[in-house]
Amino acid sequence: MAKPVSRSSSCAEHVQSVTGVLQGLASAGPFEAGEILSVGDRCDNDIRAARRAGMHTAPVHRGPWVGIQWNSTEAQELPTFRVECLDELLARVVEFNASAR
Repeated sequence: MAKPVSRSSSCAEHVQSVTGVLQGLASAGPFEAGEILSVGDRCDNDIRAARRAGMHTAPVHRGPWVGIQWNSTEAQELPTFRVECLDELLARVVEFNASAR
């Protein structure tokens, strides 16, 4: 089951570094990487790095990159699920966890 975890990063050119940070976060915490949900608004930075770290991902349809990335193939195929706004997040996590049982 995914546990919601929030983080933000603005360094798209450092996806590999962000992935390393996320892997460190997962190894230091009480959950395995596959039990963590990383939420972000950039597919090229937030979502890609979290997937490489083995986490579930949920992009939020917000921020300046929405118009550029939201409809890309990567943004549609890479995430565990997508949300239009943060208000939808809890319900989607509950739905995802129920389907994983």
